[in-house]
Amino acid sequence: MGKTIITLVRHAQGYHNLSVANEKLPDPDLTPLGVAQCSALATTFPSSDKITHLVASPLRRTLYTCLLSFPSAVARGLTVLAVPELQENSNQPSDTGSEPSVLQAEFGEGQFAGTVDLSRVHEGWNIKTGRWSPNSTAIEATSW
Repeated sequence: MGKTIITLVRHAQGYHNLSVANEKLPDPDLTPLGVAQCSALATTFPSSDKITHLVASPLRRTLYTCLLSFPSAVARGLTVLAVPELQENSNQPSDTGSEPSVLQAEFGEGQFAGTVDLSRVHEGWNIKTGRWSPNSTAIEATSW
């Protein structure tokens, strides 16, 4: 079996990164600079042709970062697997994701139709209580 390389990419700039007040924005979009950061990564990432999997948290900023940063992989038919366990461990509105139905509507139609696999994103993934609570017990329980 050949060598496996795992590359981790933090999300591009979102509106919540602009000010403390913006941390109250629920599941914020990328800023124009964030979109430009994705474009820059898309043109400079050295191994786009070798990407075999795309994985991101279901937060919109991470999904868009993945889609916009690796368009050649998406064009080859790869989909982004949205994994709730990768979400931020914070109960800030900006770190709280959208309802699955909202994500399905956003990524199930239009430009990004069929590019995101939301099969692991279930009701309650974005409720910051119980399993998804930002406390050490819950974080340990969701760790792999």
